[in-house]
Amino acid sequence: MYAKHGIYQFKKNLWMNIFVMIQMIIVLFAVICMASVTTNLYQYYQRFQTYFSRDGWLIYTCYAVIGENQLCTDSEQLEDILQKATVTSCYETEQLECSLKSGRRKANYRIYDHELATSYTPPLESGEWIATCKKEKGVIPTVVSHNDYGIKVEDIIDLVERGGIKEEYTWKAKIVGVLKDGASIVGWPQKNINGSGDYRSMYTNYLLSEQGKPIFLMDIDAIRSEEQEQKREFPRRLGNVTMIRYDKDITYKEQSANDDILRSVLDIYMKYPMQEVRDNSLSDLKNSMKAYLTIFTGAFLLTLISTISISTIIVRQQMKTYAVFYICGMQWKDCIRINQICTLLTAAIAGISFLLLMIVFWALGFFKKTILSFGILQVVGCLIALLFYVILAGWIVQIVLRNKQAKNILTEQTE
Repeated sequence: MYAKHGIYQFKKNLWMNIFVMIQMIIVLFAVICMASVTTNLYQYYQRFQTYFSRDGWLIYTCYAVIGENQLCTDSEQLEDILQKATVTSCYETEQLECSLKSGRRKANYRIYDHELATSYTPPLESGEWIATCKKEKGVIPTVVSHNDYGIKVEDIIDLVERGGIKEEYTWKAKIVGVLKDGASIVGWPQKNINGSGDYRSMYTNYLLSEQGKPIFLMDIDAIRSEEQEQKREFPRRLGNVTMIRYDKDITYKEQSANDDILRSVLDIYMKYPMQEVRDNSLSDLKNSMKAYLTIFTGAFLLTLISTISISTIIVRQQMKTYAVFYICGMQWKDCIRINQICTLLTAAIAGISFLLLMIVFWALGFFKKTILSFGILQVVGCLIALLFYVILAGWIVQIVLRNKQAKNILTEQTE
């Protein structure tokens, strides 16, 4: 009985309910935006949270010299001369040229320790990431940035070591993925040596128009495998982002000795204690969240207040009907249940309509260049918003009907 009357009341006030649903769809979109911004901001910190949670250093370096003027080519070499420390780093080289059908072309090269490669996957235009792709013998899996060289997924290119004609040596690289233009990648370009000492300085937005040439990204594990096959060392040096993490049981004396070693072997652009990086990162995230939260909360409340106001108007329009029901033997609580069914129906249709709209817009590619995403946080946020509307709408009808007399309502409606 309640369902039947609820559906009837919904149809009776169809246009007002449609307006409420439109307002609710706007509220849900605001929720999705806020949740997506929150997720997007936090994920860049979260990827390296385990690194920042321990004492140590975040260092930006050009190279490291180990022993008799020997360039450090492996993070394990640096790790071996430190006490109770774990080293994770990037590697770079200027000793390679990219050989294409159109000739030799300039490019940047960055190699990641496998732990770094698995910590973060940048946005890809096509293909796979170097840490998840299938490994093949005889080639080094490589991801290239958006480029104007015509390099695409599945291409096999030659990386030629510079030197005399007789000394040239070629490495085969297979392109497994292409980055989106402007994608955030781990590490800095050489010409940018300014940073803020927080998680943001871990990343570079690699734009072809700014860098002037593409960058090739590789995994050190894949290179080591190919080195074993070729019986030759791939040209590289430890450089760019280097993270030093100390064990929990390290003593102050051991830390001081390590710090002296790092100063002596590394050519350092900048150096930040991990605690400072962690504190700066959390402070930046907090301030960013506050700014976005203020904007979205304002939009959310304005739309929700408007929605509730319309719901109040609908309830007042139904007062005469409820008064007739009361005279016919219903209690006010029965009228409230009828209104709740109508409210639930409105919320359900609004939620389903919003979901269908998002699916259509996503399929049409409207969100491709945005940070909008759909996950557990977004779903929970939308459900809370709908529940909040249902509870408020039910509360309003109880307030309106409180201490009301059916006879007075009918008298007022007929005057």
